[in-house]
Amino acid sequence: ATGVVGLGGAAFPTHVKMKLPEGKRVDTIVVNGCECEPYLTTDHRVMVEFPGEVVHGARIMMKAMGAPRAIIGVEDNKMDAVEALRKAIGAATDVSVAVIETK
Repeated sequence: ATGVVGLGGAAFPTHVKMKLPEGKRVDTIVVNGCECEPYLTTDHRVMVEFPGEVVHGARIMMKAMGAPRAIIGVEDNKMDAVEALRKAIGAATDVSVAVIETK
């Protein structure tokens, strides 16, 4: 009703992604910080310039879905984003950053 959709080409509705099958639960939120094209930099800039907001957003999703943890995946050619996110997370253990091999 609000028009919130994913940013992929299909504009797949977010509410469909978040609707769990009966009897299922989410144990981990995966935040995809990997860019899908070599010249896209939007995700990278957001993670570097607003890491606290990215972590906060992950925690909002965790609460909404009842998940106890989140992992933010960042490509290994964006180590400045990895460092910024890890600094924003601090000593907390509910959110972590996974460094993913760049393809």
